[in-house]
Amino acid sequence: MALVKIHGITKEYPEGTTWMEVAREHQKEYEYDILLVRVNGKLQELHKQVKDCELSFVTAKDKPGMSAYQRSASLMMLKAQRGGSRQCGKADD
Repeated sequence: MALVKIHGITKEYPEGTTWMEVAREHQKEYEYDILLVRVNGKLQELHKQVKDCELSFVTAKDKPGMSAYQRSASLMMLKAQRGGSRQCGKADD
């Protein structure tokens, strides 16, 4: 079990739980989507697994959250432009 402190309250989460699952529990408390977490002061993506820490959420309203969102959107557009027609490792000629 991982002990995670959020807003001054410590809660236990089973090993293997992701930050995404924790964020879903708290999303209703935020006007904007939670995009990242700050784990003991360091930014982490939501697919990472929980560990003992103090946690805060980063939303699209926050500068780091908006930067991550813009970077992800740019990378998706590049991928679509470069390899959108690729299937099974082969490009259409």
